[in-house]
Amino acid sequence: MGRGFAKLSLIFCLCLGLLNACARLSPNSSEPNSVEETEDTLTKIRQRDKIIIGVSTDSPPFAFLDSEGRNVGLEIDIARFITKQILGSVEKVQFVPIFEPSRRVEFLKTNKIDLAIASIRDLPQNKTEIDLSRHYYSSGFSFLTRKHNGINSWQQLKGHKVCGIRGGYWNQALSRMGFELIDFRSFDEVKIALKEQSCIGLVSSHSEIAAILQYPEWSEQWHQALPLILSVPWSMGLPKGDDSFKKAINEAILTMESKGFLVTREVQWNITPTGYVQKKVAQAETEIGIKADNSLQDLTIDDSYEHNILIDGSRIISPLSDRVAAKYVSNNEHVKIVVGRSGTDGGFKKLCNGEIDIANASREMNQIEMALCSANGIEYIEVPFAFDGIAIAVNHQNDWLECLKLSELSKIWGDSNNQSLENWSQISDRYPEKKLQLFGKLINSETSDYFTTAIVGENGTIRESYKERAEDRDIIKHIAQNPQSLGFFSFKVNNTEQDTVKIVSVMNQKGRCVQPNEISLGDGNYNPLSRPLYFYVSQQSLSKNYDVQDFGNYFLAKENRFEITSVGYVPLPQNTLKKTRDRLQTMK
Repeated sequence: MGRGFAKLSLIFCLCLGLLNACARLSPNSSEPNSVEETEDTLTKIRQRDKIIIGVSTDSPPFAFLDSEGRNVGLEIDIARFITKQILGSVEKVQFVPIFEPSRRVEFLKTNKIDLAIASIRDLPQNKTEIDLSRHYYSSGFSFLTRKHNGINSWQQLKGHKVCGIRGGYWNQALSRMGFELIDFRSFDEVKIALKEQSCIGLVSSHSEIAAILQYPEWSEQWHQALPLILSVPWSMGLPKGDDSFKKAINEAILTMESKGFLVTREVQWNITPTGYVQKKVAQAETEIGIKADNSLQDLTIDDSYEHNILIDGSRIISPLSDRVAAKYVSNNEHVKIVVGRSGTDGGFKKLCNGEIDIANASREMNQIEMALCSANGIEYIEVPFAFDGIAIAVNHQNDWLECLKLSELSKIWGDSNNQSLENWSQISDRYPEKKLQLFGKLINSETSDYFTTAIVGENGTIRESYKERAEDRDIIKHIAQNPQSLGFFSFKVNNTEQDTVKIVSVMNQKGRCVQPNEISLGDGNYNPLSRPLYFYVSQQSLSKNYDVQDFGNYFLAKENRFEITSVGYVPLPQNTLKKTRDRLQTMK
């Protein structure tokens, strides 16, 4: 009997094992299987020859199921584009439905998907357990109203009754805009109110309005009338800490942007253009140009020289480094100096990973970068050498503006203060009722990032509804041509092009109206729109390579003050530079 029982138990266990195996292999399983665990996401995708992407299925026109049950929509098109960039074919993708926002994180953490493309907003709470890609789209809030009713400005809604959805996190901000917000429990109630003309229109997310306008009964008589406000960019969700996969996805997004892929897809899916994707085309083309330029700089050791000095970092400092380096090597032919342009963030990362000797920087090193250097045993010396500034300018025909308060600058440029600010009179009743045209540096450029931090705050975001330009001269040209314009750009003490516009004073933190010039930048009175510029030197490089120290001292020498001023910066006082040279000499 004992043997019989044992035999039955063995058969039972084998059957149970087979059932479990079948359950795991069943194509009709309601839950996606875990992605097999190997070295990294990119490796397992290539081994599998398929990428598994989590997407929404009920968010038209961004991601939904058509009448035949196929995944379609703007984000599905994006997913297929990414797939082609990674694996060479749009067909090598498996879609996994994400029915609830919380499942995006769960599926990534449990390896059930490789990537989530499901309208993930770039907010701090979304970065704790997963990584986010570079932005690929942006959605804010707009206004749905009847066509031909003459509404073309948020200001025109003052005094009107406007429909909204109860519980929206944006309702509090919108309620300060001067219209009466009537919130309803559901969109079904809103539809009744709109058709009965109980309110002039609906204020809701751009994506929700896009979904409504997919139906002919709405698109024939209704439209999105106003520019977006309170915009938040969207990112793709990635596994935490997988840098190689994140880099591959970011490069695919950059390629997608440069080709204008989403410009045509917005039209195809009948989405009212936000302007965001059009801007990203120009930004991506500029960024690809910078990458191509930087790729020409081979940041590797050349053994044909006795010593090499590898420099990387801030793109605004690299032209100066190029000039000083050329002078140095002309008298030191045994040295090769290569200057890269990966940006301040990239320079710090390379310095802290021990890849370069010197990092150019348009800001101080932050706590995360300090921790990276510490973890890798990299010690460094911070070397300030000059001041840079940001100018605020208007057209010479502007006779109402001489000085701007910091609170006014924040009101103009801060995204949290609404992108509905369209007229000069909305800044202050001291200014006329004239259309305001805004120009500035590219969003996410070093200058724009600093301007945002100084004016809006570290946790703030700059408004997207302004005309971005990569080059200062283009911003200056547009301000000179538009009488009602205002813009910001990098101030250069010797830039005669700046004379074609009117530089505006800024009320500093002590309440004084100050113009940017060589004196106010140097003494710190043009705050908070002046900043020190730095280079950071690896102490390990100083110890191993005498020429690193010699070049650093040469960079700070009195004879090179002309080089600093020739690119428009204000050198630190000579006695301060001497103290810095002493620190390099003693390596402290």
